[in-house]
Amino acid sequence: MRTYVLGAGASAHAGYPLTATLGHRLFEWMKATNVADAPYPETAASIESGFGPAQDFEQLLTKMVSSHSGCDLSVRTHCKECQDLETQMYYLRRALIEFFTQIRNNAARAYERFSSEILNPGDCVITFNYDVSLDRELYLAHKWNVSDGYGFSFPSNEARSPVKLLKLHGSSNWYAKFHGAISGYGEGAQGANYLWRPVITPSDMDFLGYTTCDPLFGNGAGCPPLIVLPVPSKNFYLEFTGAKDREMSQFFDSLWFQAQKGLGMSDEIVICGYSMPDADEKACKLLLQKANKDAQVRVVSGGSSESVVQRFTENGFHSVQKIPHRRFEEWVECECASPCAC
Repeated sequence: MRTYVLGAGASAHAGYPLTATLGHRLFEWMKATNVADAPYPETAASIESGFGPAQDFEQLLTKMVSSHSGCDLSVRTHCKECQDLETQMYYLRRALIEFFTQIRNNAARAYERFSSEILNPGDCVITFNYDVSLDRELYLAHKWNVSDGYGFSFPSNEARSPVKLLKLHGSSNWYAKFHGAISGYGEGAQGANYLWRPVITPSDMDFLGYTTCDPLFGNGAGCPPLIVLPVPSKNFYLEFTGAKDREMSQFFDSLWFQAQKGLGMSDEIVICGYSMPDADEKACKLLLQKANKDAQVRVVSGGSSESVVQRFTENGFHSVQKIPHRRFEEWVECECASPCAC
């Protein structure tokens, strides 16, 4: 079994920003985008005025989420600063989703070849990217489908997905649906007010290549995006002002468990475009502590390749190789050649 671990560098060929440039590009887009129901220019200006420029997106988000973290949960609903912060974060997440939605129409040739010529049934893809360009190419190549391909059951008449695509930081086409919007009342248990799986919008289903809709999506009212923002202290659940419950935590736990299982069973692990930053503490522990140490590890992560190789070697992996290419698309082209020079 082979597992591929993808970071932002793998999606860069399709026009998605690297982590270092994400904040700048997102805020430039927000300042230039006017829509009737989303004050993006005003939100971008307000955030930069209160927390500084967006060049370092991780640092900016860290300032935002920690600015009122000491406020008592019981009074957050009455705290103006907390309300303002929650509004800013809502529009920031929404802007990020819409920004990626525009980029996804770009060609993703490397993902197309990766899906059709490199991936095999039984392989697993672990990604920390939000975008859905790979998802679409996998489906078009008949290597993946939504029935269980995302790691959760989805109503479909298809057989099981040949390949798993585990998106451990969430996905730009995933939304959390309030249980009461379906049944009229919550599930009762703490942290179970949302459905056990994400819902997918009709336009997102269409982009993947489906003509059917998610029966649980409905009109989409009150569905927050299900993505984990790039901050050092990542929360793998939804948390709301005035609420103590950690919504969707069991869902994310399930994804991470499946990733752990896949890495433990793999005889080859390929790290593509992922630098294993210290801020991704949970991801680094997953890769370095839970993966099969007898697996052959191959790394193609640009200027970070040597440091990634060193970390795996220092953690007891027996066969670690730096692939002699800087970019994901170069490796794909070489891998598809006959014979491969890698």
